[in-house]
Amino acid sequence: MSLHDVWQLAFDFLPKKPVCVQPVDENLSTDTGLLVFRQWDEQQRLSKGFAEQLNDSRCDPDHSMLEMVRSRVFGILAGYEDQNDHDALRSDAIFKLLADRLRTVILCR
Repeated sequence: MSLHDVWQLAFDFLPKKPVCVQPVDENLSTDTGLLVFRQWDEQQRLSKGFAEQLNDSRCDPDHSMLEMVRSRVFGILAGYEDQNDHDALRSDAIFKLLADRLRTVILCR
């Protein structure tokens, strides 16, 4: 039995897009620990409830208020307090997944 077999986890916060986390030899992201907080946030509906309280008067926005709230909250949790950090994080696969903006996910085998 290898370590890869032991540490495989699955999250269900995206029911149509299963996400599996397992250790690999490459450094893909240092922020995968946030997936646990995203799972908890989905169960408690904290970011969703907060986003529903905000008024969004933009015309034809690129991102929903929920996506922006989640990006900001999880960025702060990860230690990216400055808003300018999100310029780089917007292309990070983990942060796209956390904000529910990742359109393609590699499925578990």
